[in-house]
Amino acid sequence: MITDVEYLGSVGVGVTNPKVFRDQNGIKYIVKLQQNRLGCKVLVNEMLAWQLGEKLDLCFPPADLLYLPAGKWQGLHFACRLLTPVKYLNQHNLVEAENIKQLAGVMLFDHLFFNLDRTLNRKNLLLCKEQNKKKIYAIDNSHLFKKGRWTIESLNRLAQETSLNNHRIYKILLKQYLSAVDFTDYAVKMQQLSDQEIKALTQKIPDEWLPKAVEREALVNYIMIRRDMTDLILQKICELIPDHDRGTNSYIIK
Repeated sequence: MITDVEYLGSVGVGVTNPKVFRDQNGIKYIVKLQQNRLGCKVLVNEMLAWQLGEKLDLCFPPADLLYLPAGKWQGLHFACRLLTPVKYLNQHNLVEAENIKQLAGVMLFDHLFFNLDRTLNRKNLLLCKEQNKKKIYAIDNSHLFKKGRWTIESLNRLAQETSLNNHRIYKILLKQYLSAVDFTDYAVKMQQLSDQEIKALTQKIPDEWLPKAVEREALVNYIMIRRDMTDLILQKICELIPDHDRGTNSYIIK
């Protein structure tokens, strides 16, 4: 948890109006506050994605909780490492990245949790220069479950859906860069999550963000259902890959 920080100002863009803070080691963070206009559910979504991203080995930036002890922003907030220097990922600079295949995991995650904002917002995939290489990072998971501010009823409705997102960069990835085998390791890791691990993920979400036990239980139930649907969802994604890259039944996880 980050506690000793200096406020540097507002990012200036984004519906959640994120802020920039710097810790005592000089590391800068993009921080989404509890007091954002969409409420604490977006912080729940961010923390859930952060934890799952670590378990699935997704290219999400490092993150942590940030605590402000006093003032109008007192409480726990979500902090994501500020990446620099970066460019927005597009069809022209995509080939420069050394981790293109990791986007298979991000794409699977986005289909499991309905993060349509990854492709609707062109600023949610970044190309970051790190020493002598360039790496893709997927940012902003506030709008999981289609709109961010989910309810028990909306989670229940979405749990069985298998709609596809084949827009913009995802269409290019499936057509030119990814094959079915690129998704396999991510699918296996998702399927290997035990019920207890999933419950533990939700238990780590601060009570001040998600105080209702029934909502926490609904989130657990949703993740378990989606875990068990991983094969089906992956099959539908892979059906969008040209036949010569798909491979016969290569999307089925044994």
